[in-house]
Amino acid sequence: NDTSFISSSTMDLISISDITITFNSTAVEESLCLEKPFINFSDTTPPMAFLYNDKYSKNLPLDFDTKNIFNEISSLSEGKVKNEMINSKLNFFSETNDSSSNILNCIFNEKT
Repeated sequence: NDTSFISSSTMDLISISDITITFNSTAVEESLCLEKPFINFSDTTPPMAFLYNDKYSKNLPLDFDTKNIFNEISSLSEGKVKNEMINSKLNFFSETNDSSSNILNCIFNEKT
């Protein structure tokens, strides 16, 4: 249970991690924003599946043989993971200028 608001415990933990491992979580969004590769375990299509890219993420079945987990982690540590994550982040989350003002304007129905 995330008990803090600013900054959230989830964001704090992801920020100090080298990789994020989740179980059908939407924390992949935070992982991408913080440029941390991620592995998700799920037997269904993961939440926010459009954020996945084989160069920086894996969606593995729940019955995955954990003896092979180090191979999966290594595959995410090699190559141009950081560049791919930056490109995806720009693609999916490019509008970041003055976001607080834009949110407040939207709440108060003012023109942005």
